Amino acid sequence: MSIILPMQLYFREKQLSLLEQIFDSVGKGSNFVLLFGKRKVGKTTLIAEHLRRNNGVYITISSKATQLQLADISDYLKAINFTDGFIPSFRTWREFFEYMFYVSKEKPINLAVDEFHNFERTEPEVFDELKRLWDKYSTSCSLNIIAISSDQEFIQRIFYSSDSSLFQIHGNTIKLTPLVFSEVAKIMQMNDSILPERFDFTNTGSDKNLFCFWRFTKILCTHRSIPIME
Repeated sequence: MSIILPMQLYFREKQLSLLEQIFDSVGKGSNFVLLFGKRKVGKTTLIAEHLRRNNGVYITISSKATQLQLADISDYLKAINFTDGFIPSFRTWREFFEYMFYVSKEKPINLAVDEFHNFERTEPEVFDELKRLWDKYSTSCSLNIIAISSDQEFIQRIFYSSDSSLFQIHGNTIKLTPLVFSEVAKIMQMNDSILPERFDFTNTGSDKNLFCFWRFTKILCTHRSIPIME
């Protein structure tokens, strides 16, 4: 089970505010949010901040055997004291999602599922099961499912193809794009210990500025301060 390490969040206030608004509406029924963008663009960091402010669970779908992943999830829920009630062991993904719907009857809950596209490779029948559960529980429960993916072909195939059981199941879509140079330059100003005394913000294409940009992004990627497209 993945643990989200705290990172500084930069220039994502709009997306964070949208996530807050979506979660605030969950009391009127469940939501399904699609969050996508290229790798290292900041999806996990954004969700980490959202979950820090709101009640929720974060899981990552990997290539491990289903039983091992479900055992990890059960242990994770117990470790974070997810609920005062009993936390069972899960035999199938259906049991896990049904449990999350059940718990969300009491209060709104975020369920962030990272690397959602890995289901297609490890257990594609999950999509049909999730759709059946959604049809059964979404109006009576308050579960905010956030499906996170970097695979745009998968997204088109699963969420935008009429042949898919999850066709248009999402009520909200958030596309995260890389930070632009001007935003990175502002971050450099905030971190003046690594910003040259004279940085010409009017000439972003100069050799000196490009070198500083390269140096700064290398530092950020090394320390994982912010995710930036490579």
